[in-house]
Amino acid sequence: MRSKSNQPKIVAVVGPTLSGKTKLGLTLAERFNGVIISADSRQVYRGLDVGTNKEGQPGQWRHHPARYIDGIPQLIIDIADPGERFTLADWLKQARALAEEIWQAGQLPIVVGGTGLYVRALIENWQLGGQNPQLRQKLEMMSLIELQEQARDLGLNESDWQNHRRLVRTLERQQSPSQVVDSPTNQQSLVIMPIVERSVLYQKSDARVEQIFPRLCREVKELTDRGVSAQWLDDIGLEYRFASRFVRGDLTDQEAVGKLQRAVRSLIRRQITWWKTTNNVKSVEFEDKAAKLVERFLAT
Repeated sequence: MRSKSNQPKIVAVVGPTLSGKTKLGLTLAERFNGVIISADSRQVYRGLDVGTNKEGQPGQWRHHPARYIDGIPQLIIDIADPGERFTLADWLKQARALAEEIWQAGQLPIVVGGTGLYVRALIENWQLGGQNPQLRQKLEMMSLIELQEQARDLGLNESDWQNHRRLVRTLERQQSPSQVVDSPTNQQSLVIMPIVERSVLYQKSDARVEQIFPRLCREVKELTDRGVSAQWLDDIGLEYRFASRFVRGDLTDQEAVGKLQRAVRSLIRRQITWWKTTNNVKSVEFEDKAAKLVERFLAT
């Protein structure tokens, strides 16, 4: 969707885990003729459904894989096999191409997801640099804690945050002179975040872990039976790490559930801090306020 000046516009719905991003994104998509672009680094993988909280029925939108919820398509979901390498650069390339296709269709791209680095890269028009062997060698000599300190402000999800190799690659890109952040772009963007009390998010996340854990373990067992490595499952996210350790017999079910609950609460704290310190994010308590923001944005 473009403004009267023919500038393309994009809306992003962001925030911590379980804050209602998908629900708000669907509401806005229905009202403003939108198509959702998922900004979730794990939902790209087929077969990772329970732990990534995928919703909707598989289908296609203009020959692109999609998941439909109440007639609204979600894109960049179920496009890679478990174990396959899929990076920020891969996501950004697809997101840009899909946004252009959505604009050409006369619709509004609505980016929804908790992977903050992905959203920021798209709306700020990041131009990702190439390889920097000298910097990479320096980063590879650092400990995980040292890398995390340097990456504290990058809004990484848990799988990237705990993965030494991914942190090295992310920081290499982020610190390379050839990377340009916030480069000129013709698009206009509006970033909205639902407001939910932290204590409520903790309660919801604790309850969700208990609810999904048996199904999550069955999903992990299916993935391992298909040849997905334990290391990849440990790296791809909190839910899969602790479920995999339970399936392997390294943890009891009570230990796995308790550790997972605490880890998700820690993730939520980091996500809240990330978005609160990110510029130009409009916090909203109610869906009607979000809709009014989008209405004014599109009329500008």
